[in-house]
Amino acid sequence: MNIDSIPGTTGKQIPRQKENQAGNSDFSTILDTKKQDIRNDHMDSRSPGGSGTPASSRKTGSILLGEISSSRPTVSHLLIDHPDYQKTCWKIIHSEQNQNKPFRKITEGTKIYIDQTNGNLFWNRDTERKIEKTGIDPDLNSTVQQAEVIHPVIHPVTHPMDGIHKESDSFSEKLVDAVKQNLGIKYEQVNCYELIVQGLRQLGYRYGGHGGLKETLINMAVSKGEAINTYFSGEGLIESSGTTDFVKSFEIFSDYKNKANEIMKEISSHIQPGQILSFSTPTRGHTGIISNKGDQWTYVNSGRLDNSIDASAIRRGVGEETLVSEILNWVKLAGRKKEPLVLTIGRLDENKLEPYKVIPWDA
Repeated sequence: MNIDSIPGTTGKQIPRQKENQAGNSDFSTILDTKKQDIRNDHMDSRSPGGSGTPASSRKTGSILLGEISSSRPTVSHLLIDHPDYQKTCWKIIHSEQNQNKPFRKITEGTKIYIDQTNGNLFWNRDTERKIEKTGIDPDLNSTVQQAEVIHPVIHPVTHPMDGIHKESDSFSEKLVDAVKQNLGIKYEQVNCYELIVQGLRQLGYRYGGHGGLKETLINMAVSKGEAINTYFSGEGLIESSGTTDFVKSFEIFSDYKNKANEIMKEISSHIQPGQILSFSTPTRGHTGIISNKGDQWTYVNSGRLDNSIDASAIRRGVGEETLVSEILNWVKLAGRKKEPLVLTIGRLDENKLEPYKVIPWDA
């Protein structure tokens, strides 16, 4: 949970101007790689690194990127930390040879390798010695799973998944996976709104620049005579490029825990993994993505992690929390200030996002 103390209007998250201009942070700068940067890579122009480097000076063979750990829990962390691949991280992950690999089950301690010739990512504990001695065939088609550590649930399951929207659509599933690639990143690098933006970028959608989604959000605000950052929020993304599944204002006076349980019960038939959930009061706002861990609803967001399902999670940054506990936090906040609390739930529409579709490294 994270709170932005900026005066606003009920039902619309009013984020801070500085934080919600995606691209201001170092992390955003890394992700905002332009085509001309690709020329500096060491790979063949047909590979994810794309380069005009003469064949005589190109690097070949396979190298160890690093080991999955609590501090570097995903393949993207390893790529961003590597000086040769940080600018083309998402291009490599979304390249033809890597984009369909099921990355989700790589566990802590697994060594990740990359073929410098074509950008192929792979891991295989049984062939590590062979890799070091003889190298790897560039055409090796190893099974790779998402570098996300599977952590135990440390909170009791009080709200099991049920209702007609238990199964998410394929785009929502992709969005959840993309957003979770940022788990463990500090809040100073990616705030709650930027987290969703980064997820869209990683899926290959243009946010900044001419013709990007950000330009559409600004035009929406200008056309209504509002501040240009008015729609830099979860609600703004849903309004411009999605469908609203649930929106309601709750008045909270006492018995916070009971109220949180009532809200959880009311929304349970409307939620599914991959939806955006935004909390708004007249003075504060927050947004994130609904997910699940086993039969428990969770909330992937960037902020102060009060209710993380991961005992080793960072204190302030991108993490996954129990959804009902996050709702309780906002019920308490609104109740103590005697403000209404608005919950907005919606899903992004792949068809509405189509005008912004580009190659991932150009987003």
